[in-house]
Amino acid sequence: MQGKTMRDRCAVVVMVGWLMMLAGCSSYAVAPQGANMALFGMADEETRAEQTDWGVRDALALEPLARFPSAIAVARVQSASYSSRSHGVSYGRGAYTVVTTRTVEQDADFAKVGRLNDVTGVAPLNRLVLASNLRSDQELRTAAARLHADLLLIYTFDTAVFSGDSDSPLDVVTLGFLPGKEARVVTTASAVLMGTHNGYLYATAEATAESSHRANTWTNERKVDEARYATEGEAFGELMDSFVQVWPRVVEHYARPAE
Repeated sequence: MQGKTMRDRCAVVVMVGWLMMLAGCSSYAVAPQGANMALFGMADEETRAEQTDWGVRDALALEPLARFPSAIAVARVQSASYSSRSHGVSYGRGAYTVVTTRTVEQDADFAKVGRLNDVTGVAPLNRLVLASNLRSDQELRTAAARLHADLLLIYTFDTAVFSGDSDSPLDVVTLGFLPGKEARVVTTASAVLMGTHNGYLYATAEATAESSHRANTWTNERKVDEARYATEGEAFGELMDSFVQVWPRVVEHYARPAE
């Protein structure tokens, strides 16, 4: 009797195991539910408007107001601490400064812009039309408005000196340092084209130039400036070439017949 009970128990175990195996073979995992895409910008327009950051909302609300053909005001800006006899005369105080002398820019570079279709002229901003307290682009746009320019081209140079193969720029160049070593000068020139009326951003442009020099030849500031001027001048020329290429797309997209 005991043997029969044991056999029955074994049969039950085998049956249960067989059923579990069948269940495992025939099981089906339901596909996972999709994520709520409203979290990733797929919300309705009302929700998008409510959840858009106020700074982003203001930028998106801007409308292009420039008329074509248009004059373009031009300004070079640098950091607030940018001041040196060799770096050119700068003007203004506050968040940035405007360099009012052309140290590396060539007339031919600006002539490229002046010859573009739908450009009536290129007007550099100077201290006669600039406010002395510079906090944002509004001061530059106000100066451009005084010149009756619908567009404002703002550009800047970011120049760094590297020693040899180092990836970290030097904070200070010691004249005549590291005899026999090579120094690299790298300049990135960046520009934005914005509307005078409301700061609407029409286009951006950027170019980078690099040059190598024997560091032991930098025996005075003039030698360092000559190396910097050459690299910045090359970067600016390429920047203007880049702007010339993007300009037709600006006109095609934004030019409207005068009402």
